[in-house]
Amino acid sequence: MQKTILIMVDNIFKRLSIYIFIAIFYLYFMSLYAPLGSNWLEWHFQRMYNFSEYLSINGYFSNYGFSIWDKCVDCSSSSENLKDRIYLTSNFLQYFPYVLINDFFGSSSLNFFGSLLDKTLIVLSGFLISQLYIKLSKSKKNNFLNFNISLLIFIFFISNPWTYKMFLHSTPMIYFISLFLLSVYMFLIKKEILGLT
Repeated sequence: MQKTILIMVDNIFKRLSIYIFIAIFYLYFMSLYAPLGSNWLEWHFQRMYNFSEYLSINGYFSNYGFSIWDKCVDCSSSSENLKDRIYLTSNFLQYFPYVLINDFFGSSSLNFFGSLLDKTLIVLSGFLISQLYIKLSKSKKNNFLNFNISLLIFIFFISNPWTYKMFLHSTPMIYFISLFLLSVYMFLIKKEILGLT
């Protein structure tokens, strides 16, 4: 019995499928019982939509690639229209995937696929943290113990309140975290070229 479990958990794709199943179960549970659900909050969706629409109306590289999160009537950023007003700005590159989704597929797709993209990156980050534990573990011989500990690490990561906040409204930090963890993992499996890119 234990030998079949060891064979099952030794394959990286089987571990990934177990982690994905846990993440889907957690997100389904939160969508049923958490007061805020498990998808983007309405204000965050509106902010991403405003950001994308401003760029599509005014051009992607106007205003040095900066866009706004607030609604605007004529979407002009001239200084006469912005007297005595403060608005939040962010760089185009931080939210590039959301701008592409909105431009090619529309606002309804932005709400679904933008939230799905965030969830995918968060689950990938949790998986990479678990894989890093397995690679850096001192007890390489005990695969069953390593799998159980890495599973606990993934569960603690995915159910963390900070992670739940990222499910509700994304932050560009998740792109850095997932790419950094992927780079470290590539170095550990001796794929230095991929780790550098």
